[in-house]
Amino acid sequence: MIYYRKILKEESLFHKPYIFLIALLVALVQTINRPEYVNVHFLIQYLIYFLILTAIIFLIRDKHINHYKRTIRLNPSLLGNRKIKLDLNEINLKTDYITATYSIHVIKRIEEVLDYYYVYIDPIIVIIIPKNIDGSKQFIEELNSLINN
Repeated sequence: MIYYRKILKEESLFHKPYIFLIALLVALVQTINRPEYVNVHFLIQYLIYFLILTAIIFLIRDKHINHYKRTIRLNPSLLGNRKIKLDLNEINLKTDYITATYSIHVIKRIEEVLDYYYVYIDPIIVIIIPKNIDGSKQFIEELNSLINN
């Protein structure tokens, strides 16, 4: 789920932090177009427009997240413990449901974020390695040295 949230933040407009500023501006423009309301009515109407737009944004966000949760629930190979082994020219990934072998040559890039390493096999296939596991830093360093050679 962590990786899916990362994808949503990078690619979906509704998961960008500035979407609420856009909602503020739209509410303001919508309220200014009604000259019959003045002072208190203006503020109340502005607040109502902003709250409606914010609710719509949260509903769309929730729909996106539920879609990814359903995908994970329907694909149990994404869940459970994983064992990753690095051989000379391949990475072996074993879970409770699948065993996969990836050549070192298919790795696109390795990205480091706050608590994880992302090993990109494909734009969709990513191996997530938590940093708090013993040996994860050494594993990534060995993997980087194999990729760069």
